[in-house]
Amino acid sequence: MKYPKKLITTYTAQELATILCMARNTVYQQRRKGELPAGLKHGSRRLWTKEELANHSPQLHKIFGDWG
Repeated sequence: MKYPKKLITTYTAQELATILCMARNTVYQQRRKGELPAGLKHGSRRLWTKEELANHSPQLHKIFGDWG
């Protein structure tokens, strides 16, 4: 069975931590301070979309930009 291509790219806290070279705990700390976007809770996980990250700040746009 073929699955359709994923239309929205999401990242978990661990994936963000790996991309941004920081500890997972730091991702949550920066989210609370407003340095990272809030993301959305999906069950017990928090997920961030590539679009949300790219639009949050110029620094994150350099990493996650060109999402469209």
